[in-house]
Amino acid sequence: EIGLQDDHDAPSVEGSGARASARTPMQWDDSRNAGFSAAPKNKLYLPVNRDFKERNVKMQTCKPGSVLDETRKLIALRREHPALRAKAGKTTLYAKKRDAAYVYARYDGEETLVIALNPGKTPRKITVDLSRLSQNRGKTFALKALVSKSGMEFPTTAVRAGIARLELMPFAYHVLKMEESAG
Repeated sequence: EIGLQDDHDAPSVEGSGARASARTPMQWDDSRNAGFSAAPKNKLYLPVNRDFKERNVKMQTCKPGSVLDETRKLIALRREHPALRAKAGKTTLYAKKRDAAYVYARYDGEETLVIALNPGKTPRKITVDLSRLSQNRGKTFALKALVSKSGMEFPTTAVRAGIARLELMPFAYHVLKMEESAG
């Protein structure tokens, strides 16, 4: 995943219609045909997307925070944490109409992770009730960031009486681990 953009001028091939841009050649580098093929441009099934000089695998491999870099971090995180696997439990903790922010928990017998998302354009300050998570009732804990994407570091957040107050920047996501802490 490198965040390929829709090319609305891509020709419709075999009835692909609006999905044609999702089928353009992979952009490996900034060389001819984005490194996808040595064929003449007119022999390609679909044209290379116009942004291949700026958006390609080679460029994103070296760029911390790129879509490719973030995707690789999330894949590694899923492999490392059982709570992110398919058979783990899930509980929605915060979801409101007309509010882009969404927070949910993933858990298994070993750990509980809280995933906080703000795909909206404005910062959000929200309160999340974590006391509903039975596996953590009666415990004192903190939320520690495993992965964050927000333009700023997510501070370790103390949870008091099961309540966490989260500040989510625009277009941010955080994967937070619940860790027991001293009273």
